[in-house]
Amino acid sequence: MIKAVVLDFDGVIVDSNRLKRESFFALFSQTEEVASVVGAILSQKWRQSRFEILREAIQRLNLAGEAEIESLVQDYAHRYNEKVQRGIAEMGLIPGVGEWLAALSQRYLLYLDSGTYEPALHESIERLNIARRFLAAYGGPAGKVENLRKIFAHRSIRAEETTFVGDGAEDRDAAQECGCWFVGVGNEFNGWGEEEFPVVGGLGAALSIIDGFNLKNPGENGQSQNYRRGLDR
Repeated sequence: MIKAVVLDFDGVIVDSNRLKRESFFALFSQTEEVASVVGAILSQKWRQSRFEILREAIQRLNLAGEAEIESLVQDYAHRYNEKVQRGIAEMGLIPGVGEWLAALSQRYLLYLDSGTYEPALHESIERLNIARRFLAAYGGPAGKVENLRKIFAHRSIRAEETTFVGDGAEDRDAAQECGCWFVGVGNEFNGWGEEEFPVVGGLGAALSIIDGFNLKNPGENGQSQNYRRGLDR
């Protein structure tokens, strides 16, 4: 029986993956050389924290001496957050998500597990007026697995009673490591199609699959029992 649903934020609640990527480029000089450096860093470190990405960019672009790097990282991180928060507020929720969050929160214990810096995540969901839908919202610098374990402990939830809905490989891997059910949200960034887990176009379709998990035995839903339990790692 599924008791808890855990959602990723970017790409599931808000279509913000491109916004966050482009906001890094916007912080620096708009030259081909700088764009190449920033692009390479994002390719290597996209799933790391904004602070790590900015620190690497500042160092590789020689924007500050060693003594000034950390203060400049904080300054750039503040500017980055302001730009991203404005963009998220302007774009709003993915169409239909508000209604689906209301439905999910009535049926399940609802949580967020995001790679976004946790204070910024809380700011975003407050601005979007959806914080009340979640029992808790966990973000970085903790990883997805650590956050899932916090969620299990929050209401003494077992992994097999939990479904994680996300659009990233780290979401899938965290669900597998912890033994959760997983539903993937396909998009241009992950290219998911025929996978060993259900792939949907959005939260509405995910809700139907989650409800279906309660009607079937493990392994009958297109997601292998071994995958759910993490036995193939």
